[in-house]
Amino acid sequence: MPKQNPLIDAIQKGIEAILKALGHSSAKKCTWHQHVVPYEDAWAVRREGNKRITSKHRTQSTAISKAKILANHNYCQHHL
Repeated sequence: MPKQNPLIDAIQKGIEAILKALGHSSAKKCTWHQHVVPYEDAWAVRREGNKRITSKHRTQSTAISKAKILANHNYCQHHL
């Protein structure tokens, strides 16, 4: 891998600092929050905005664990 130019690195860091000061993040933004909802005789994880469920679980705690995994995987937050 070729070595980067120090000037380019400095410019990139400067741009990132300006964007951060303006409230922008370089991290991937995701609006697909995970919701744990009652479903039939169990619990389900549903992505925000979806009518269909992502997964079905016998217990609420299992559904919460799965929602956290999905939220962290997608750089999202989970909502209970």
